[in-house]
Amino acid sequence: MTTPMEAEAPGGAKKRGAPEGGDGLSLDAIREVIKGELSLSSTALKQEISQSVNKRMDTVEEKVGNQLERTLEKLAALTDSQAEQGRAIAAVQADQQATGGRLTQLERKVQQLQLQGGSSTADTEGGSKQPALIFGGWDDDTPAAETLQKAKDMVSQLRLDLDMDSAFCPGVRRGYVIIPYQARRNEAGGELRERLQQALRRIRNANVVMGRKEDGGMRYLWLQMSQSPERRRRAHLAGKVKRLILASNGGNTHGLEVEWATGTVWWQAVRVCSATTTPVAGAETAGAGWIDLRAIAQGLGQPVATVSEAKNPQEALKRAGGRTNRVDCFHLATWNVGGLTANGTLDLLRSFGGAKHLCMLHAIMLQEVITKPGKFFLEGHGWKLVYGKKEGEFRGEAIAFRTAVATHTQTNVTNGGIGTVLRMHTGDRWGLLSGHIPHHATIPETEMMLANWGEQPALRIPKVALGLDANEQITEAAGDATCAQAHTGRGDALLNWGTHHHLRLPPQALHVPSYYPYNPLHEPSRLDYMLLRKGYSLQASPIPARHMASSDHDPVLAQLRTKVTKLAKQARAGGVGHLHPPAGTSIPDHLELTAQQQPGDRHHQISQLCLQITKPGRGDAAPFCESAHLRRLRRAAHATPAGPAQRTAWKEVQKQLKGERKQHLQQLVTLASTNNWAAFREHQKQTSTRGDWLASLMDAHQWQAALLSHFSSIFHKTDGTAKHEAFHHMHSTLCHTCKHTPWRPFTHDELTLVSSKWGKHKSTGVDGIAHEALQLLIAHTIWGPRVLAMLNEALYSGKLPALVERGLTVLLPKGGSPEGWGDTRPITLSSAVLKTLAQLLLLRGAPCLQHLNTYQWAAPRKQGVELILVLRKIARMGADWGGDFWIIKLDLQKAFDSVAQESLGELVTQQEVEVPQTNGVRQGSPDSPALFSARVGEIVERTLDATKTMPRGGDRPFLPPPPHHGGSFMDDTYIWGENPAHIQKTLEILERLLLQHGLKINPKKTHIISNNPKSKVTFKVGGQEVAPDPGDTPLRVLGSPVSFRGNTPQLAAEMGSRARAAFAQNKKVLQAPTPLKPRADLHDTLVRQTALYGCETWTPHDTLLRAANTQQLSQLRSMTTGGRRPSETWADWNTRTGELKLSEGTEESPQLHLQYMSNVMFCKFVPA
Repeated sequence: MTTPMEAEAPGGAKKRGAPEGGDGLSLDAIREVIKGELSLSSTALKQEISQSVNKRMDTVEEKVGNQLERTLEKLAALTDSQAEQGRAIAAVQADQQATGGRLTQLERKVQQLQLQGGSSTADTEGGSKQPALIFGGWDDDTPAAETLQKAKDMVSQLRLDLDMDSAFCPGVRRGYVIIPYQARRNEAGGELRERLQQALRRIRNANVVMGRKEDGGMRYLWLQMSQSPERRRRAHLAGKVKRLILASNGGNTHGLEVEWATGTVWWQAVRVCSATTTPVAGAETAGAGWIDLRAIAQGLGQPVATVSEAKNPQEALKRAGGRTNRVDCFHLATWNVGGLTANGTLDLLRSFGGAKHLCMLHAIMLQEVITKPGKFFLEGHGWKLVYGKKEGEFRGEAIAFRTAVATHTQTNVTNGGIGTVLRMHTGDRWGLLSGHIPHHATIPETEMMLANWGEQPALRIPKVALGLDANEQITEAAGDATCAQAHTGRGDALLNWGTHHHLRLPPQALHVPSYYPYNPLHEPSRLDYMLLRKGYSLQASPIPARHMASSDHDPVLAQLRTKVTKLAKQARAGGVGHLHPPAGTSIPDHLELTAQQQPGDRHHQISQLCLQITKPGRGDAAPFCESAHLRRLRRAAHATPAGPAQRTAWKEVQKQLKGERKQHLQQLVTLASTNNWAAFREHQKQTSTRGDWLASLMDAHQWQAALLSHFSSIFHKTDGTAKHEAFHHMHSTLCHTCKHTPWRPFTHDELTLVSSKWGKHKSTGVDGIAHEALQLLIAHTIWGPRVLAMLNEALYSGKLPALVERGLTVLLPKGGSPEGWGDTRPITLSSAVLKTLAQLLLLRGAPCLQHLNTYQWAAPRKQGVELILVLRKIARMGADWGGDFWIIKLDLQKAFDSVAQESLGELVTQQEVEVPQTNGVRQGSPDSPALFSARVGEIVERTLDATKTMPRGGDRPFLPPPPHHGGSFMDDTYIWGENPAHIQKTLEILERLLLQHGLKINPKKTHIISNNPKSKVTFKVGGQEVAPDPGDTPLRVLGSPVSFRGNTPQLAAEMGSRARAAFAQNKKVLQAPTPLKPRADLHDTLVRQTALYGCETWTPHDTLLRAANTQQLSQLRSMTTGGRRPSETWADWNTRTGELKLSEGTEESPQLHLQYMSNVMFCKFVPA
């Protein structure tokens, strides 16, 4: 496109708009020109507009594009920011979850700390382990399934609120189980804590004994929180230091603070040990931390050396040159003693003390011991003897071991042998078997005997030692000293049997003889051997000691490489004690010296003081002691070389020992016949034929479980929760009553009155406080107020010291030899402090119970013979009237053990007498019989009051009924009457009331007599029909026979039976060659009082008089002239002893007169 300027020529160019050809302008030309111009202008305008629009569009597009790009960049940045924020939020959430987990873990730790009161708890430091409880107390060798089942049964019996579904036993054989726990649904942390604390308290208060530990101590049932090893070490350190301070400070806890979780102890506001802090200057490393002995010594006011020795008593013993109780060898022996009795065997074991090799023996297997058929136990001189034989055998076998080394279990007698399992105090178990193969046994008999040996429990133990007299020669194989060979088929059978049971014959000098026949024509030979399994023998061989036992066999000793621990001699808890001043001072001076010590735990100080001024035993015993001459003879016999001279020396020792023992018994008889009761008791003890029955019961496998099961079935019948709630309610009631009752503390006059009635030589409780020692303290000017303050504090607070609440239960046999725990009677020895407190309370509260004893004859100012007299008179009147009459004797099943504890507590609450009771009827405490008899008396009174308005007359209405129809003496209850319907209704009401208090009538022991033998009336007792016996059947009323007919012959027979039994039991003393007067007085005490029990209620009758005098005259003859001589007829003996010619004026044969004692028809001997 050209512009108008470009269209014009430089020269001669026409003007714009001029017509071509020189023509003039026209309209069309102008029009054309204008049109062209307009067209050009329009085109230019369009171009300009288009360019402007395009340019603006480009600018807008550029700006919009830039803006969009910036927007997209911001959007991308925003997206990245949101993604970063999302990641940050996720990280925050993860941190929150971790924090929540840590908080939960921390809450669990705090919860566990609260559960244990600051002690270490279930550890979660190594991971998120679930907290758990550890429940144990069983034997470590108990199978896991059995332990778990026993744990579940125990939880059920003790009613522990624990979840046992996830409990498990961690191993094949363990003595404990692990019980994981967690909060239940809708259970808060405090509720969980209270639930677990209640379970811990119940286990602790139950104090269940599960058996005996290897060191001889008791093994108790326990429950504790699971802890990490580190925290256990910390707690162990704190416990050791606390025990050190308490032992050195007399048990005073003032100024002592313990933090178990960190193992830190503060003593007198000074940190003396810790497991988490930096040690102070001069501290010593101890366990998991450090201990500052100088700070402890400074707080105690003692030298550091004294505290150091108290911390390490074993090290102090070594420095002082003492010997430890640890030896590295187990010494065994086998010996055919050739016919010793059990007591003779104990004498032989006692003589081992001076022998070079025998003194080191820990156990010995014996053959040819004289015994009766059966299994028996005997203990003495530090040895326990297990012996017995089968019926038909000539002699028996025995195993003896030191009681300080092991205990026994699973003893069994078999043909020709006896086996037992020794539980060593180191934890090992050894099966010992003593065997004897008779010389006349055939090969089949020997194989049968060996087969029986292989089935013994002793051979099921991994470690076995067998000692036997094989009556076979076994020698070393030719060319091989380690192999043995037999020379007969019976010997081969023995070796084959030993190989089958992995028993080997260790080197034991088989070429050395052990049998030396009395016939000098026979050659000595080797017949005694020792076989072992899983035991290394260091050396074994026979030693020349056969003359010690007067035997023809030498013992074979073996030394095994096994650790053996001897227990130190421990003081026995309980028992009788007598006053004895401490060394170097007198009792008054010692009381004055100890009265200056600072006040602390009153009961602990009193207990320790009483132990210091008393010694075990009665103090008047006269045990057998060997003379110095006998000891010299024994030493000389030990030093005599083997041979005829040694045999002669030992025979002299045995002869001297037998003579001295016989002389000692004769002296005891002589003293006892002169009313010396200490000699009488010692004679009874030394001549007793009762064996060790307790060892027989404890020999059974798992005897602890059997004992626990037996007594649990007696003492755990009721719901413990209900009992605790009832006692809590009664305690609240008494507390409210005390708030409105004036405080009346005990006075010294009351305490003196109570203590003046105490008997001497009574068994002490766990705290060891004897009555004689406590009487001295009460009379002391300083200790008396302290004892009174202790009792008043118990009265005010209602709480007792721990050792006062605890009782020591001992078992007494009901018969001769109990066959099970059910044949024993538990007797609880309570603390003298508890008895004193109970007597003080009864002194004030007994009158409040008196109105309940209307029909109870076991009550103050009443006697049991009065009840016998009442029933005897009722029986006589029932027989004289002629109408039907019945007397029923009811026996309450396990009365003392079954009575509900809350029942006795309610009785105390109602009478406003606060008698502290923790375990129901506490045997040995004076409050127990008073409360029990009052409760039974109240039940009988309520029963008779409920039926007294009913028709009570019998078939003869003109005869009045008895004034009352019942009575009781403790748990023995009697019902009588002439109306069967009235009697049956009385029985029903009585049975219902007894059940309310946990008491049941035993129908099997219910006895009914009727004066009408043709009566067919029966009574329903305890859900069973009981038929009465005829009237001539004796009914035992407190041991005395009562019947409707035949009363006199029954009394005469009872009297004669009692007199003969009492005389036979004390025959040696009554027939001693001593003056007659003291023996006659002794006869009055031992025989007369026994035979005439309840004679105050007898009807005077000539038959009783003749029977009594005949019996007494017969015993008099035996006391003066002895029994019938050999081949002397009864007539000659009666004539000789009936015509006594007594010299006058001599004490040896005083003149005697027969004196009748009122109406008791028994004569007494009085010197002229």
